[in-house]
Amino acid sequence: GQKVQVLDGGTLKGEPVANATTGVWTLTVSGLTVAAHSFTARVGTGAASAARTLTVTAVIVPTLTSVKGSPSNVEILDNGITVETSLLLTGTASKGQLVEIFDGSGASAVSKGKATANVTTGVWQLTIAVAVGAHRLYAKSGYHPTPVFSNVRNLTVTAAAATTITSVKGSPSNAEILNGGITVETSVILTGIASKGQKVQVLDGTTLKGEPIANASTGVWTLTVSGLTVAAHSFTARVGTGAASAARTLTVTAAAATTITSVRGSPSNAEIPNGNTTVETTVILTGTASKGQKVQVLDGATLKGEPIANASTGVWTLTVSGLTVAAHSFTAKVGTGAASAARTFTVQVRFSLDQSAMVLNGLKLVQSYGWTVKLADIPNNNNTRTPTGGVPPYSYQSANSAIASVNTAGKVVGMKNGTTTITVRDSQSRSGQFTVTVSNIRRILINTARLTYQQADAWNRSVGGGDLGNADLTPMKAQYDVGQIFSPTGPSGNRWSSPIITSGGRTFIRVMHVVGGQFPYQPTDYFIPGEHLSKTWTAIAVVPES
Repeated sequence: GQKVQVLDGGTLKGEPVANATTGVWTLTVSGLTVAAHSFTARVGTGAASAARTLTVTAVIVPTLTSVKGSPSNVEILDNGITVETSLLLTGTASKGQLVEIFDGSGASAVSKGKATANVTTGVWQLTIAVAVGAHRLYAKSGYHPTPVFSNVRNLTVTAAAATTITSVKGSPSNAEILNGGITVETSVILTGIASKGQKVQVLDGTTLKGEPIANASTGVWTLTVSGLTVAAHSFTARVGTGAASAARTLTVTAAAATTITSVRGSPSNAEIPNGNTTVETTVILTGTASKGQKVQVLDGATLKGEPIANASTGVWTLTVSGLTVAAHSFTAKVGTGAASAARTFTVQVRFSLDQSAMVLNGLKLVQSYGWTVKLADIPNNNNTRTPTGGVPPYSYQSANSAIASVNTAGKVVGMKNGTTTITVRDSQSRSGQFTVTVSNIRRILINTARLTYQQADAWNRSVGGGDLGNADLTPMKAQYDVGQIFSPTGPSGNRWSSPIITSGGRTFIRVMHVVGGQFPYQPTDYFIPGEHLSKTWTAIAVVPES
C-alpha cells in the first residue's frame, strides 16, 4: 500500500501505489527521448532499487548496403555476377534491432537468417550460402508494427571457370604474338576467358596492368596494355584469389629497319644484282628485320611469304618459286611498318641453243687473184644459228675461223674443208656449242705460162687438179666474172682445164674456152693425137681447199 517514487535518472516520472495485497506496482512512462535512460524506484527516504537501464533508439528503415563474395571480400554490384557461393551481407537498421534476410520475391522468398544491428552503429552483417543461379536479396525490419523492407540487391552466381589468356596481339598491327614470341610493338591486346561477369586481374610479372570484366554472356575478357618496355614480359590472369592462368610470355625488341640484302637464283645460287636479269624462276631472298618478327615479302602487291626474322640476328630468308617470265619488284615489311627498298629483276627465257651439227657442203670456189666476188652467199655454204632466251646480247666465237667464220649475228660461213666448233654465249656467260663440218671448198689455180698440153697435164696433176666439168663451171660463172677467169688472156682466150684422160680407148685433154664473152662453155675434148696439139695456152685447175 506504499507510494513508490519512480525516477529516470534524477527525474520523477510517477508515483504509483504498491498493491495492498501483493506489493506489486506498475507505471507507464511515455514521451521518452531517444537517449539512454536509467530507472530506479524507492519508497519515501528508503533505499532506491537497483537501476534498470535502457536506450531509446530511432526507428529507421533497414538497408542492404553491401554484398561481398567470400572469401574474396570483393563487392558484388547490383545485377552483378559472382562465382562465390558464400556472401557477406551488410546493412543498417535501428540500433540493436533485429532484421531478417530474404532471397526471392513475395511469398516464395526464402529466409536466409536473422541479424541484430549493432547497438552503437546500427550496422548489421550476415554471411549466407547461395547456389548457382539468380538471387534477389533484401532485409525485413523486425521492429516495425507492419513489414518494412530494405532496398533489393540482385545478383547472379555463375559456375566457376578456369581463367585463361587465349590471345596476345600487337597493336596497331593486330598481329598475333605467339607464346614466347617477339614483337616490336609496345602496346598489346590481351584476350582470355574467365567466369562470366567477373573482374579479371591481369598481371605482367607481379605488376597489375588492369582489371577487365569478363563478358556476362561469353566469359570473354580483353585488355589493352600500353607502354611496354623493351624487355621480356610474362602475363597472367586470375579472378580474385583463384588460380592464375598459364603465363603468356613475349619479348619486346627494339624496332629495326626491314631490308632485302640478297637475291640469289636457284639452283645456281648466283647473286642477281638489283635491276638485272635471270633465267631462273626460283629465287632465294635474304634480309634483316626486327628480331623474331614476321616479315611480309611482296612481289609488287602480291604476298609471297611471311618468314620469321631470326630471334638472335634478325636475319630472314625466303625461297620464292614459280616466277613468271616478267619483271619483278620485291619489298619486305613488318606489320604496318615501312617497306624496304625494292629489289628488282627480270626473269627471261632460259638460254637455249640448237647443238646439232651444222653441215656446210655447198660448192664454194676460192681464189687468191683478187677477183671480184659476184655472189657473197654461196648456197649451202652458210647458215645462221642464234639462241633463244638467256640475256642478250649474244657473242659468237669459232674455234678455227680458217675453217668456218661466224659474225656477231650468228651467221656461219664455210672457209675451208674441215670441222670446227662454234661457241655462243649470252651476257651472263651462259653458253652452248655446236660443231660445223665444211666440205666442197675448192680453190681455183691459174698457171699463166703458155704450156703445151703435156706441160699443162703435168702441172694439173702436180697441184691435185681433177676433171673440170659443168659442176664446176656453173658456180664459177655465178661467183666470178668471166673476164677475170680468163685474164690475162682475155675473154676470148682458152685454158687447158683438165689432165689427160683416157676413156673408151681414147685419150684426150679438155680446154676451157668462151662463147660470146659470157660463159665458160662446156670444155672441148681435144684428142691426142689431134687438132691443136702444138698449141700453147695457159692452164686452170680446181683443187680441194684444205
